[in-house]
Amino acid sequence: MAKKPQSKKRTRSRRQPARGRRAGVTWRTGPFVATAGARTASGERVTPSSAMGLSSYFAGARNISEDVAKLPKAVVERLLPRGRAVLDEHPVTGLFDDGFNPYCDAFTGVQTVTFWAVGWGNGCAEIEFNDAGDVVALWPIHPSRIRLDVSKGVPVYQVCVDDITGRTTPPQPYEPSEIFHLRGIGDQWQGWSPAQVHAETIGIGLAARGFAAAFFGNDTAIGNVVSLEGRIPKQEREAFRQDLQKNYAGARRSHGLLVLDSNAKIARMGLPPQDAQYIETQEWTVEDVARILRCPPHKLGHLKRASGWSTLEATNTDYVVDTLMPWAVRWEKEARRKLLVGQPRRRLVFFFQGMLRGDFKTRSDGYRSMVQGGVMTPNEVRELEDMNPSTSPGADELWMQGAMAPMRRLLSGPAPTAAAPGSSSSTDVVEPPADGAADTSVEDRVRGEALAERVGRKVAAAFARHASSHADDVEGFRSWARRFTSQLSDELARGAGPILGDRAAVWAQSRADAIGRMLVESFVDRRTVVAAAVEAELSESLMEVL
Repeated sequence: MAKKPQSKKRTRSRRQPARGRRAGVTWRTGPFVATAGARTASGERVTPSSAMGLSSYFAGARNISEDVAKLPKAVVERLLPRGRAVLDEHPVTGLFDDGFNPYCDAFTGVQTVTFWAVGWGNGCAEIEFNDAGDVVALWPIHPSRIRLDVSKGVPVYQVCVDDITGRTTPPQPYEPSEIFHLRGIGDQWQGWSPAQVHAETIGIGLAARGFAAAFFGNDTAIGNVVSLEGRIPKQEREAFRQDLQKNYAGARRSHGLLVLDSNAKIARMGLPPQDAQYIETQEWTVEDVARILRCPPHKLGHLKRASGWSTLEATNTDYVVDTLMPWAVRWEKEARRKLLVGQPRRRLVFFFQGMLRGDFKTRSDGYRSMVQGGVMTPNEVRELEDMNPSTSPGADELWMQGAMAPMRRLLSGPAPTAAAPGSSSSTDVVEPPADGAADTSVEDRVRGEALAERVGRKVAAAFARHASSHADDVEGFRSWARRFTSQLSDELARGAGPILGDRAAVWAQSRADAIGRMLVESFVDRRTVVAAAVEAELSESLMEVL
């Protein structure tokens, strides 16, 4: 068949791009290139595989890959003019929900490819298509069996596999569209292995581990040495040793009087403390690996500088945002380029809501604000908490607080209202009560703000006094906090009685319990209780009940 003549396109001359040039550390693994690794100054040869022998490095790669794999994932379609829909029946959703292929479930697939990308800099999988061009499977390929060749200016993946007999087959070329390539930080072609970039740092950790193993495995430390002048027969030396061991060895015989003859001299042997600093070296290596992998030290099991629970919660949020999200974005971008070709409004999404929910109190406060602000429906909140939807009327509607009003309306009194149809006039104004009573809503707000301000100052002052007097006595402070909140509940109930009526007792008890928990948490975390914060919380809660 004759080739169809191509139309000539007008082009302007420009400099040839630097195709095939790769900056930084290259993909030096597998049968194509030597895998021994360069010898570091510590004497260790560091490769992506040997670096996994360092516990902190392995823990960081494992944590990142497992945490990315456990996230819910699905293909989402952007709707017009706004909104989005989760496509549960999409083939790509099935890959990340059911399994990569008949022999690899979705969790294992994402974990494996991410683990390779973190450790080797590149995680790859062959994309299998059916006759219709749809993606039907992903087959992970170990980094040691694949190489990216750009020598001719066009990227080609050279894949080398083992046959049934165990022999290595010649490399087979794959086009970029046939390989799912998850890159770590690197250049436009491939990622760099942290083990190669930071070979010296990891080499120090491996050397310290080897030194510790040799130290305990080859322990020939001698407690004391006795030197005798001249050549002493073996039997006499043994008798002398047994005499010393029998009469002077042991804790009960220590510091006794020892008489030596033949100009014998005794010396104590041992390992100087400064020679055992490899323990500090290992701690330093853990912190350095945490910097390399952008992973908090406590995620690597390094709790020497662990802080309170509130600080750890904030650190976990930073871990999700700064460590996991970049890897999720890499997955999403590569999936859009290779698995969702020709589907511009669809993309793979990793859902992080579950990992960012925080503790129950924080979630409850956030849900309350979203529902009362008209942003979420009650059933949407129940779905996020893995609860079945409610069938109650209004559970799928947006709600908003109706008690708010402009300040000018509160100062000027009730606004005029139109008369009902059929009345004498549509412009009649509602007159204030004959007895001249003031607007009760304004009075209630004033009383509530005064109560909140008074209690806020009292709570802050009491906390300052008793936190200082109890020092580190947590149980003593808890006991005081229980007595204080019991008294505070009665005071809140009396103050809120004219405002809330029968509801005052329940509201007062719940607020007092919340304040008690805040006092204990602040004492444990060594934080200060601010009167303005207590006042704002009480005022907001009171207005919600109103």
